[in-house]
Amino acid sequence: MVNKEQQDEVNLAGQSRSQNKKNNTYKEQKGKIFIKKVILENFLSFQKDEVNFGNAKFVIIVGPNWSGKTSVFQAIKFVLGSNERDDRYTKWSSFIRDGQNHAMVEIHIQHNEDLIQIRRFVIRGQSPFYKIKRKNDTEFRKIQANEIQKEIMDLNINPDNQFAFVSQGKID
Repeated sequence: MVNKEQQDEVNLAGQSRSQNKKNNTYKEQKGKIFIKKVILENFLSFQKDEVNFGNAKFVIIVGPNWSGKTSVFQAIKFVLGSNERDDRYTKWSSFIRDGQNHAMVEIHIQHNEDLIQIRRFVIRGQSPFYKIKRKNDTEFRKIQANEIQKEIMDLNINPDNQFAFVSQGKID
């Protein structure tokens, strides 16, 4: 059974609604949102790889043990601003591939006619930071974490929603 709070996270027929818990109002999000692709550079086991999702409405990542499924999952949550790390990754530098100085994850999100590209970087000894590029931008620009959180919230994406991002071992 889904409770009221969980229901607020449900996305139906390309329209989602998110509840502003503070003043109990709803914001309608029109249109479709697709994760088109994810690019991983020195992130966990990936040196330089790209995962293309096309226009998939629902994605399940399957494969044999140690093929990188969890790494892709962690990368998506990381670039979307999640600050959750499972027990294997105790600090941000844990995401950096062995022998490298930095890691970067880039996600391409299609929202109606707008293509939003977000990059999140982590460099050993530094806090993670973001860059963003929209459809009409010529290059990426650095952006603060709170600005990225607002962008992601405006798309009604919650990378910590356990019903949208179901990690390994979380289904009984």
